[in-house]
Amino acid sequence: MTDGRLQELLLIGFLVLMVSCIVLPPVLDYDWISLNRSAELPTPTVVAATKVTVWVFRKTGLYYCHDSALYGKVRPGEFMTQETAQARGYRPSGGQVCQ
Repeated sequence: MTDGRLQELLLIGFLVLMVSCIVLPPVLDYDWISLNRSAELPTPTVVAATKVTVWVFRKTGLYYCHDSALYGKVRPGEFMTQETAQARGYRPSGGQVCQ
């Protein structure tokens, strides 16, 4: 390959690169600001709820919060943290996690 041919290929490659840098961003409609925002981590909303003690009712697979009428009363059951109860597959009795 001669030097002249190599220069022609480099010039063509440079032109293609310049055209793609000018034409593609408006065509693809990049929104660089929103791309940066998506990299931010969300703030946790409920941290203390995992340290709440609940009463687990083994037969139904539900757990009860401290303000429930069945808290500590239905048998067979046991006390454990809400985090442990959820990890073992228990669900909150009212559909809401304890606060």
